Amino acid sequence: MDLEIQRPVYLGMSIEEIEMERVPSIRMATSIKAHHPTGVLDYTVNDLWFECSEWEKFIRNVRKLYSLEEAEEASLSSMSEEFNLLVRVSENKRVADFMVSLNERGLISVKIETSVALDEVGVIADSFSNAKFW
Repeated sequence: MDLEIQRPVYLGMSIEEIEMERVPSIRMATSIKAHHPTGVLDYTVNDLWFECSEWEKFIRNVRKLYSLEEAEEASLSSMSEEFNLLVRVSENKRVADFMVSLNERGLISVKIETSVALDEVGVIADSFSNAKFW
């Protein structure tokens, strides 16, 4: 994996392809694993594209959340909008939302919402910063 976050939910991402000619973007294999009281949700997909500019914007906004600056949220969506990671402040708490939806190919819609400690926000920021592929 090129990027791995263990908490609050496991997120693993591996680069599959880089496109710098048309729209600078990266294709990622992505895995999410969340333990819950009745089992484990395990989601893996091999074809998610992310714009490089959105990746960088996400990093900037997560860093602002970590340093307690003005940002209220940091969001990273795949170009197809089938995957979204949202780190936000809600009622003075940091929350991470992992959302997956595949409505056109089948009816799958999952949202995992979990509290995030300040040090976990830092880990998210560092993990995405260290995984810049261009």
